[in-house]
Amino acid sequence: MIGVPLGAVLTFAEDEEITCVVCQQYPVQVVYEGDVTSLSDSARRASKLDFNVRGPLFWKYEGETLQERRDRFEAYHTLGMS
Repeated sequence: MIGVPLGAVLTFAEDEEITCVVCQQYPVQVVYEGDVTSLSDSARRASKLDFNVRGPLFWKYEGETLQERRDRFEAYHTLGMS
């Protein structure tokens, strides 16, 4: 939906040395530290937080978080520019 292909490398917003790879699109699953997991679980682990987080706020693709990318795609389509 937001143009992130299978095999895409996502970078962690707080430390671009931390990455994961998209291995499934619906629902989104990534490989993080050798485990297949969700965006949210991988973001929680990468940030070392003890509570659930919204993964799209933490992972970036092509310089923008997945949330920013989704917001941009939705705004574009809402304006009827599809």
